[in-house]
Amino acid sequence: MIRHTFPACILGAVLLSGCAAMPTRTQETAEAALAYQARFDQLQSLEHWTLGGRLAISDGKEGGSGNLLWQKDGQETQMSFRGTMGKGAWQLQAGPAGARMELANGETHLAPTIAALVLQQVGWQVPVEALSWWVKGLADPGKWESRQLDENGQLVKLSQFGWEVEFGNYGEVSGSWLPSKLTARRGKYLVKMVVKTWHLHAEAG
Repeated sequence: MIRHTFPACILGAVLLSGCAAMPTRTQETAEAALAYQARFDQLQSLEHWTLGGRLAISDGKEGGSGNLLWQKDGQETQMSFRGTMGKGAWQLQAGPAGARMELANGETHLAPTIAALVLQQVGWQVPVEALSWWVKGLADPGKWESRQLDENGQLVKLSQFGWEVEFGNYGEVSGSWLPSKLTARRGKYLVKMVVKTWHLHAEAG
């Protein structure tokens, strides 16, 4: 297991509504594109990790923040949130069979996907499936509209699934450079993440 601690910073997600368009690359050099592809090839198989940090969400009228512990083990995901979002603490488990959430009052709820469960029971639009790629500084393998890379091939900005995402404060984790600051916005919804610690786990077996 590899542990990495990032400096404290603010991670935000910006989500904007928009129609699909051909991918565009703002001021992107061939060298940056090749470097990003090399990063993608390396990090797409990173499926066993735990991160700890802060999560903040706002819908333009209400919002809050708290501590998030997120563990991914292949197709299995566990998330634990404790904070001041007005919804209390919750724990979530998800896999190919669906998602299960337990609220602070002991209630348990089921849904086909994590995003559907969070929306139904917590009331927030959080693109959890895409976030599992974004936290690694990668675009989800699905279609993206535009992106901006720095000279090292690291994502700076990304437009995907109607979200506008900004990345920052990359730090080295076992030879890989991962962002610790992420901001995404879509319409009135704002999601911010700050990753303070990374633990990379060897694949079982």
